[in-house]
Amino acid sequence: MEKLSLKEGDIVADIGSGGGYYSLRFAEAVGKKGLVYAVDVEQKYLDYVIKKASGKQVNNICPVLASGGYLQLPDESVDLFFLRDTFHDILEPFDYFTNVYRATKPRGRVAVIDFLNNGRSKESRTGHCTDEKRIYEIMQECGFALANRYDFLHNKQSFNIFLK
Repeated sequence: MEKLSLKEGDIVADIGSGGGYYSLRFAEAVGKKGLVYAVDVEQKYLDYVIKKASGKQVNNICPVLASGGYLQLPDESVDLFFLRDTFHDILEPFDYFTNVYRATKPRGRVAVIDFLNNGRSKESRTGHCTDEKRIYEIMQECGFALANRYDFLHNKQSFNIFLK
């Protein structure tokens, strides 16, 4: 969380929010003036996130059902897009991240954590991973520049932050 440098009032899109683990933490980090879009392709996960947030009296999470690879978020509205173990699931990454670029504020960021394709792990054998070089290529072609690369996660995951 500290490497994401979130501040009060930021707008975050948690792509592949699932059960909301990060969405809830982002909501706390950006405070009442901030907003978190919990984005998922499964309505049941979004319902769960909102129920969990409501139980904790968190009201700055907005569920977004993603369909067809298109994010229905306003132009230049998001400070940080966050993807954890989701990048490899995106079927049309150039189209998707061109759309992310559109919705990212000037100087906004995209944080990508994904399993490495190391040929040894279960994730590599099942395709639940992305070559780090491939992530760089896609992000660069869509207009993003690598800002930070971290290697403190276990050796099965990459963690990169890109800047618009």
